[in-house]
Amino acid sequence: MSNDFWSLVFEPITSALDSQRVEIAGLRSELAKTNQKLDEISRALPPLPAIRFEFAGQIENEPRKDFIKMLQLTDVQKCTLSIAPVDAKGNPAPVDGAPAWSVSDPNLLDIVPAADGLSAVVTAQGPLGSGQVNVQADADLGAGVTTIAGSLDVTVVASQATSLNIGTGTPEAQ
Repeated sequence: MSNDFWSLVFEPITSALDSQRVEIAGLRSELAKTNQKLDEISRALPPLPAIRFEFAGQIENEPRKDFIKMLQLTDVQKCTLSIAPVDAKGNPAPVDGAPAWSVSDPNLLDIVPAADGLSAVVTAQGPLGSGQVNVQADADLGAGVTTIAGSLDVTVVASQATSLNIGTGTPEAQ
């Protein structure tokens, strides 16, 4: 078969493919522009309100732990806690004003919040036991108030022994 035959067969196919390549390139360009516009719109939208807090903590010289649900401290430890307000999808979300921190038992735990309220240092006061660190914030960025709250269970356990106490019985005759 001659080259003329194959040219007659493949030339329309090649021409159609070239036309489709040009069309696909145009569609890709339009898609990129549309995605860019959607990104601009998304950035312009107000953020969704926060609905909960995620806790993180770091005890003195230990690595930071994220997404903690409970904390164990010895009676001589303190821990820097931080919170991340998040929306329903787990994305970072703003709150109105500084969050307020508290503890369930001030005899067991002490809490000192940072000025911005997004972190606080919890310190064991000495007695052993269990308590909670609580934090509240206003998720409504307008004039209203929508309170969200979080709590972290904290257990205070005995630290390493540092001395021995000797107890005596009642003296008795030999």
